[in-house]
Amino acid sequence: PDIAVLDVRKQPMFDGLFEIVNQRVVGERHLKMVVKIPDHDKLFDAIAFNTDQLTWLRDAARARVAYKLDVNDFRGQRSAQLLIEHLEPI
Repeated sequence: PDIAVLDVRKQPMFDGLFEIVNQRVVGERHLKMVVKIPDHDKLFDAIAFNTDQLTWLRDAARARVAYKLDVNDFRGQRSAQLLIEHLEPI
């Protein structure tokens, strides 16, 4: 099946420790981030929808993240992203 039509609610959940490379608030309540696994160079786009201002990472350099894999379909461009379900600054 086309990955874009898979139901993300039925996807497996993963967790891990990530370094926060960049973060910004989009649409007032969504936290958009670029993260990477410590000691690796690969960057990952990530988003947490409907976040409470208290969960924003502020100046945190690292976070433990529970996430699902997702496809970001934005303006005709498709890319992989982490759909964050829970995050905890470290």
